[in-house]
Amino acid sequence: MALLHSEPGVPQGRGKIERWFATVRSQFLPLLGERLTLEELNTRLVRWIDTEYHQRTHASTRKTPLERYLAALHAVRPAPKDIWEHFRIPLNRKVDRDRTVSINGTLFEAPVGLVGEKVTLLYHEHDPKRVELFFAGRSYGFLTPLDLAVNARVRREAKQRAELVDQEPAGDAPQSYRGGSLFTDRNGEAEKHGGVQ
Repeated sequence: MALLHSEPGVPQGRGKIERWFATVRSQFLPLLGERLTLEELNTRLVRWIDTEYHQRTHASTRKTPLERYLAALHAVRPAPKDIWEHFRIPLNRKVDRDRTVSINGTLFEAPVGLVGEKVTLLYHEHDPKRVELFFAGRSYGFLTPLDLAVNARVRREAKQRAELVDQEPAGDAPQSYRGGSLFTDRNGEAEKHGGVQ
């Protein structure tokens, strides 16, 4: 099934649906008479479609709508088992240097090899924590929400490699805070950000 929008002012593309509405207005609505609830109206419409509309021979095709449908039943395909995955919202994001991507203020961890790349994220509005990442037409699986403690311990030396470093250095004294060294360059030196080291 495909949703096609017709051009305004060009009604030819809406011919079938316009004809259906005309048939409902001229043949079904006059049968109602009294005021009905929406539920009663829907029940009567379904009954009219099954007993009247689908059983009446069409002037052009010389067949009933039901006969035409059943003759082409072989063309009806079953829906895929993962049909709800086809209705996810796509978002384009760039993977930050700390290998995170953000959706509606929530950070998710992305694979290290995709740092700096533009990726596509797919998610359902009712389930925003279940996010699948695609890059270059390939799925990289579902992302996990960012664990700040673990992410802070990941040393990023190259685009394709990352290693988890100890939280405390070897020795008795804990490492003192150096301030502003959010990232390290390839030589292990702290990068300078706005004059802070």
